[in-house]
Amino acid sequence: MEAAAAEPAVPSLNPFRTIFPEDIEREIWETAARLHTNEAPSYRLVSKYVKLWIDPIIYSTIIWHIEQQSPKCNLLEILTTQSHHIQHLLFRTGKGHTNLSILQLLPLCPNIIDLAIWADTVIGVIKYCQHLRPKRLSISFETLFSEPSGFNQPTHPIFTDLTHLELVATCYKWSDWKELSKLPRLTHLSLTYDSTREVVDGVLDTRDGCKLLKILVLVDGHATPKVWETETHYEHSDPRVVALAVEYISDWEEYAWGRRNSWLVAEGIVAERLRKRSKSVPYHNLAG
Repeated sequence: MEAAAAEPAVPSLNPFRTIFPEDIEREIWETAARLHTNEAPSYRLVSKYVKLWIDPIIYSTIIWHIEQQSPKCNLLEILTTQSHHIQHLLFRTGKGHTNLSILQLLPLCPNIIDLAIWADTVIGVIKYCQHLRPKRLSISFETLFSEPSGFNQPTHPIFTDLTHLELVATCYKWSDWKELSKLPRLTHLSLTYDSTREVVDGVLDTRDGCKLLKILVLVDGHATPKVWETETHYEHSDPRVVALAVEYISDWEEYAWGRRNSWLVAEGIVAERLRKRSKSVPYHNLAG
């Protein structure tokens, strides 16, 4: 009696499984997802394993621009199912464009460390942020507090771990903003270039200003001469003041992915200034 012929091997739906151990395969796909963020969603189709591995990467950084959203795409529904992965979230609407979807999403996102809301028709966001502890925040306080200017809630939980704050609004009077000095961990502050010197002086004040501040960036999207004049004014008195022309969205995304961004550029400029200052300090031989 002849032996039955062996069944032909069924090829794996995932060819990498026959070549690499699972931990190596996972690292390959995760690295690819981080390096090729635009193509990463298509990698989810390879297998259920790949989908599970790279979903936390794909959904970790979300730029939600309402005006660019397809009417056929219910992004809120998609993000709701993936909200626990979201760590970096930018929500943007055009001027006068009303969309309150962000208010539905925020309570579902416990792991946000980086939040930007650029939407002039969305106000009172802070009511939905009790559970959030971001390290970076980019927002206008009208959006946050339902007030056009000023800051008077430094003990709110959203500011507990905040180190980087970008105010997307012009600041005129230090008396409206002096409570910023009470933020417990604030080291990096960004203001629009047309904020007054009164506010800049208040922030930098060694007694009543922001005690832990390392960097003050004056941001201008159009390289207006005034912003360079302000930097020159402070260049010798306080090396922490840096003027930068910034393209907001691309810069925000570069930070979210850990690449070169305006904060890193400013830190480099300040470090170089401090290095030059330390070299210019006279050396005194105290040995005898």
